[in-house]
Amino acid sequence: MNSVPSANCLSSAIDLTVVYAEANEKLGDLLFETEIYDKALEYYLNAMSIYTKELSCEHYKTMAVYPKLADTYNGLGENEKAKSVEIDHLLLMEKVLGGDYSFSVNIYYALAEVYFEKKEYTTAYDYYRKTIDVYERLGGNPYCIINSYNKLGNIYLWNNDNAQAMELYNCALALIEDKVGKDCIAKAEALINKAKIYYSIGDYENTLKYSHSALDIAISELGNENPAVAEYYAKVGDLYLKLREDRKALDYFKKALILKEEEGSDKELLESLYDYMACTHFCLKEYLQALYYYEKFLETAEQRVPKDDGMFVDLYVRMSLTCANMGELEDALDYCYKSLNILKNKKLEVHPDIFEHCGDVLYNLNRQTEALDYWNKALNAGGNKERLNEKIKNGL
Repeated sequence: MNSVPSANCLSSAIDLTVVYAEANEKLGDLLFETEIYDKALEYYLNAMSIYTKELSCEHYKTMAVYPKLADTYNGLGENEKAKSVEIDHLLLMEKVLGGDYSFSVNIYYALAEVYFEKKEYTTAYDYYRKTIDVYERLGGNPYCIINSYNKLGNIYLWNNDNAQAMELYNCALALIEDKVGKDCIAKAEALINKAKIYYSIGDYENTLKYSHSALDIAISELGNENPAVAEYYAKVGDLYLKLREDRKALDYFKKALILKEEEGSDKELLESLYDYMACTHFCLKEYLQALYYYEKFLETAEQRVPKDDGMFVDLYVRMSLTCANMGELEDALDYCYKSLNILKNKKLEVHPDIFEHCGDVLYNLNRQTEALDYWNKALNAGGNKERLNEKIKNGL
């Protein structure tokens, strides 16, 4: 007759399986340290699977693997998977706690940050609000609350609610004064965003005052050569560009670009800086330099997104305008066609200005019949009737 395994035998079997899981986790750690991320991922997933089966998904050993998985996915360049793992981990921590504690501030804030990075702003908003609510009732990490005020302010700012955004930035500054008592990066963030609001209401004196204060704090806190300061140089440059002080804008964009090119990460900010440089040179009618930076923007962006992505529509149009101003009409037409091809393939509506510009280039190439066709397309798409009718009349 077969005997039933004793509780001690089952316990020993589980212990051995857990030891095997621990070995997998340690192998994952070694492989991660040597940057062999694909193999590290395999061992971490093995460890998590065993821990979950033998111990439970809420056991501390299982939960300790989540951050390692997220870091490994980031190492593999699979950032969206990394964020999903981070969310799973944080939601599990929220469930395990089963209620609000002062430590919940950190969890809610971390969830808000991940959703913010994923551009899921509605969910991020809810967690930032939870972060503030728990802090006000139970206390916690003040830096989480300061940053929550700043991020909530950004969400309101993007939705053109300047009054609510200003109130939140002021809440951040007041909490810094009360709990931190000195300058910090969160203060620089609040100040630079207040500068944006002052710009939007036409208060240019305060625009420059607050933007320079923010930059001074960032340099003081991080050091003049820290790549993170590049973002503040770029924001000050952007404000000068909006104020039509193009040379000053260019100086700040150059400083930002030097820092970001040396570092090489954050491709999106690098693209933005190339775009800023190109736009500023274009405004200064320095078309050769403008085209150089548009080409840098294109080269960098093509490494990050598909070549038929909608973001290239506007870029190709601007490159076409730049070439046209340089007298490079064939290149101008080529970029214009590239823009139109993306819109056609994606079955998107074409802005009348693109049709009109294409017509202008064709006309200057002495291809009047084709030019008339594009001007008529612009007219039918809702373009400027007076201007287009004049072009059509003169082109006949």
